[in-house]
Amino acid sequence: MNKVSESSSKKRIIQIVLAVPMIVFLLVGAHGFISDYKHLKTQERLLAARTATAEGTIVRLYDAARGTVIFKKEVVAFKTDSGREIEFKAIANKGDKPDMTMTVNYDPANPDNFAVGKEIFSYSDLFWGNIFFLLMGFFFLFLICWIGRTPNDEL
Repeated sequence: MNKVSESSSKKRIIQIVLAVPMIVFLLVGAHGFISDYKHLKTQERLLAARTATAEGTIVRLYDAARGTVIFKKEVVAFKTDSGREIEFKAIANKGDKPDMTMTVNYDPANPDNFAVGKEIFSYSDLFWGNIFFLLMGFFFLFLICWIGRTPNDEL
C-alpha cells in the first residue's frame, strides 16, 4: 500500500470516529430545542386555560434601593372580573410612566397570584440550555473538515 493511500485511509477512519460524537451532540442539541419548545407551548396553553387577563394601570413610580443600587419600581393596579381591585409592586421598565396600561395575567381563584406582561415564558432557555451540545457538535464537524484537508487545499 502506498503512503498517500495509507494516509488517506487513516484520515477517513479518524473522520468516521469523529462523526459519531458530532452526530450525537447535534441530535441531543436539536432534541433539546424541540422538547423545550413543546414544553413551553404546553405550559402556555395550560396557563391560558387557567388564567384571566386584565388591563393594569401604573399608579405611581418610586425609587427603591438594594444596597447601594437604586432602581425604579412601580405600583400597578388592576381589577379582576369579580370587581376586586389589586395593587402590586413591580420593577419598572425604561419608559414606564404613571397612567400607562399593561396586560396582567392572574389566577381567578387566587387573584394575588399574577404575572405582568404579554410574554411570560422566556425562549432564551431554548438557546442557552442547549448551546453546549450544539457547539460541541459543530466543533467535531470542524475537526472532521480540518482533518480532511490536505496541504494542497485552498481556503
